[in-house]
Amino acid sequence: MKLRGFCFLISIIVVFTLSSVTYAGSLVVFLEESTLEGNYEVRDSKVFIPVEMLLSFAKAFTMTTSGDAGYLVNARKDIAFLDGTTGNVTLNFLKDYPGACYLSDAGTKTSLMVELGFIQEFLGLRSYTRNESVFLGRSFPKMVGFDRNEDGILVLFDRDLSEAMLNIVSEGDGAVLEIFPMEGMADISGPFDSLKIDFDPGNKMVRIFMRGIEAYRLRSAVLKNSVRVSFGPPPGYDLYERLAEGLLWYRKSEDIDGSTMTLNVLEIDPERFEIKLELANGKLGGGEKVSNMVARTGAVAGLNGGYFDPATMFPIGFIVKDGRVIHLPFSIRPVFMKTKDGEYSIRRVRYEMNVRLGHVLFYVKGINTPAKGDALLFTSEYANDIPLREGFRYYIGNGTWIEAEGYVQHAEPGRYVFMVSDKYADLLDGVKEGDPFRIIEISDAGSTRELDFAVEGGPLLIQNGAPVPDYAEEKALYSSYVTDSYAPRTVVGITKSGKILFITISGEEIRGPNYDKLVELMLRYDLKDAMALDGGGSSALVIKGKVVNKEPGKEIPVPTGLLVFRRE
Repeated sequence: MKLRGFCFLISIIVVFTLSSVTYAGSLVVFLEESTLEGNYEVRDSKVFIPVEMLLSFAKAFTMTTSGDAGYLVNARKDIAFLDGTTGNVTLNFLKDYPGACYLSDAGTKTSLMVELGFIQEFLGLRSYTRNESVFLGRSFPKMVGFDRNEDGILVLFDRDLSEAMLNIVSEGDGAVLEIFPMEGMADISGPFDSLKIDFDPGNKMVRIFMRGIEAYRLRSAVLKNSVRVSFGPPPGYDLYERLAEGLLWYRKSEDIDGSTMTLNVLEIDPERFEIKLELANGKLGGGEKVSNMVARTGAVAGLNGGYFDPATMFPIGFIVKDGRVIHLPFSIRPVFMKTKDGEYSIRRVRYEMNVRLGHVLFYVKGINTPAKGDALLFTSEYANDIPLREGFRYYIGNGTWIEAEGYVQHAEPGRYVFMVSDKYADLLDGVKEGDPFRIIEISDAGSTRELDFAVEGGPLLIQNGAPVPDYAEEKALYSSYVTDSYAPRTVVGITKSGKILFITISGEEIRGPNYDKLVELMLRYDLKDAMALDGGGSSALVIKGKVVNKEPGKEIPVPTGLLVFRRE
C-alpha cells in the first residue's frame, strides 16, 4: 500500500565526499517501449548512473579489453572515452571532463559510472528528480486509458511504470493519486462521478482526484503498463487507517482453533510519537477511564495499564514515573519501560528499595499503598491521606537529609514521607532532623532515575522473537484466572523493526484467548518482545477519542494508562 511519498530503495542520504560512495536512491530509465530500474550513486554531491542502463540511447558502446574503460558513441557520432581508472571522460579525443566517471563495485558487479549532467547533454536526455528518485529518458509515459469498477480504478499507460512514480496524498474531502513524470494523457472521457483526471504540464504530473475517499483506504500497485488502485482496507483487514505519519491503526480477524478473535492494533513509530505513563487524575489511587485520560492530557491515543486491586483502585506491581519509583513490584514479572533517552524495552525486573535514616537502614515494605506494613514510603503521587496510625513515626525527607519529623497528610512534590513502626524505637531514638535520608535501590534494571516510566504487567508472551523459554515458570507467577480463562486481552509489544504495538484482543464465541492461545496468536506478528497488561473488563484502546475495542458504555476506570503523544 502506498500512502505517501515514493518507493525508495535507500531512505537516507549521508554526506558524500570524493572518497565516499554510497547508493543514494532509485534510478528509473524510460526507453521507447519499456522501463529499466536500478540505482544511482552520489560522489562529491554529483549523481552518477551505470553506463549499461544507457545503451539503448547510444549508437554504440565498446568496453576495452581491460574492462575498466569504454567508448560511447551518440547519434551525432561523437565519441566519449570513459576512463574508469583516472575518472576522466574525453570527448572526441579533445576535451576532458575530469571526475565525470569512475568504476564502482558497490553492487553485485563492477559498473562503469558516468556523471548524469554530462550524459544528459551527450545523449540528449532529460531527467527529473523527486525526493530520492531520478527519472531519465528522452520521452516519458503517457496515460492512454482509464476504467473504474467496484474495487477501484485501473489506469493504462503506453509503457511500463515504476512504483517510484506513484504518490497518494489527502486533499480536501478526498485523495489524489499523483503519477510523475508524465508526458501527457490521451483524451479520456466518460462519466467518472466523484473522479477528476487532469494533466499538469508544468509539473509533468497526471493527477486523479477521488472525492469522498480517504487516502488511507487506497492501495496502489503497478502491473507493468498499468496502475491498479483499490478502495478499502488491504486483504485480511477489517480496517486499515494511517492516522498520521508514524501512527497506523488496523483491525484484523484471526482464527484460533475455530474461534474468531478481533484484534485492534495501534502501530507507533517512536521516532515520531512518544509514549508516556499517566496516572488516574494525575495521582496514584483511584480510577479514571483511558478515554478521559486521553482527553484530559491532549494525547492522540491511549491503552490501559497494569493490574490493580478493584476494591482499592491501587495498582499491583512496579511503577516508575519521571525517574521516581512510586510503587514496588509485585513479583519478578515483566515490565514495559522507557528510558529518558527514548529506548523502549520489555523485561523482567528484580527490584527492592531501602531507606537510610541517619545510620539505620530500613527495608521498604511498600510505596504509596494503603496496606499495612512496618516501613512504608509515600510520595506526592499518593492520592489519599497518608495513614495516621498509632505506634508509628513519620519522617519527611528530600532524598538527601531529614527535613522534619511528624505526621503530614500528603508529601510535597520532591519530598518523601517515611512511616516506620515504633518497634524500631531503640534504633530511631538517635535519628534527628538533618540526618541522612537516602533512597537506596537494588535492581538488575539499572538506576530508575534513568527511566522515564515503567509499568508492570504480565504474563511475558514473547522474548527475542520466540515464546519465553521458562514458559511454565512464567505461568506460575499468575493466578489460574489470568492464565487459563478465555478473556479479552491487552498486549504491548516491540517489533523487530523497533515499532511499538498496542493490541487489544476480544472474541465472540469465546470472550478472548487464554495465555497459551495468546502466545500462539502473538507469534503471527513481527514481535521481538511482548507482554500482557491488565485484560478482561479493563482492556481499552482509545483512538480518535473513542474506545475502539468495546462499546463506550462498557469502559471502566483504571489507575494507570499508556498514552501516545506526538513528539515535539
